[in-house]
Amino acid sequence: MAKTAELSKKADNSMLSTEVADDIWDMAGAGTDFNEDELQVPRLKMIQGMSPEKNEVDDLEDGDIFCKLTGERWSGSEGLTVIPCFVRTNYPVFSGEGGFSREMSELDYNQAEKDRDGTTEILRETGEEVIKTDNFACLMSSGEDDWRPVILPIFKASLKTSRQWKSAMNVQRMRHPKTGRVASAPIFWNVWKLGTKQVTKQIKRNNVTYSEWNVQLLERTSADMLLMAKEFHLTCKKGAVDVKSNEVHDNTGQQGSKASRKVEGDEIPF
Repeated sequence: MAKTAELSKKADNSMLSTEVADDIWDMAGAGTDFNEDELQVPRLKMIQGMSPEKNEVDDLEDGDIFCKLTGERWSGSEGLTVIPCFVRTNYPVFSGEGGFSREMSELDYNQAEKDRDGTTEILRETGEEVIKTDNFACLMSSGEDDWRPVILPIFKASLKTSRQWKSAMNVQRMRHPKTGRVASAPIFWNVWKLGTKQVTKQIKRNNVTYSEWNVQLLERTSADMLLMAKEFHLTCKKGAVDVKSNEVHDNTGQQGSKASRKVEGDEIPF
């Protein structure tokens, strides 16, 4: 009898949940129409061996994909599904104490004299570190068709992945179904798998293992998603979305690190 009552209670709760869902569905987005300049698009970060988040969040592992804003994490081997919609390259500069100093323009970056040590670039005139960063504005899904906007900053060792990704997108073509004309496809033409991979390289005669971003082409973006991606692209293009990493203070993978400090031992150059 007790089991019957328990099952009945569960059924009632399930029915109530469905009724509430139907009622609330009519109020989708109610009260969340905030000003665009008040909103922060979640940033994704790849966890490295020295990432400060490992001391703050339990069970984070090297190569995990982490979102500090929402507290979500995903396995780098399983990855996420993304549609890139916009990309902007930024040039944040860090002082000798490791703190964010300023933002360089592309022209100033190209003209500046720099010394390179591995993936580290030091401005010869000031001794500051500049970290070239490709910031990808994407629509992301964790596998449940829950598409939402995120910013993916790619920098240092993973910049080669960014270059390969841009090159792969650049060769995509689309054909008009009526006229048969062929044109370059927009950045959001395809869906990609975003994950991480472990890499071992020799740095100063030491074998160092760290994670890099990894992207793979999945499929053509569906018609419905193309329209959503186009809207997000235009929103980013007009500047309504801040397409840059605003967490540049921990871009080096460690808080309080000196930008000019050289890589030693088994330290990861991030």
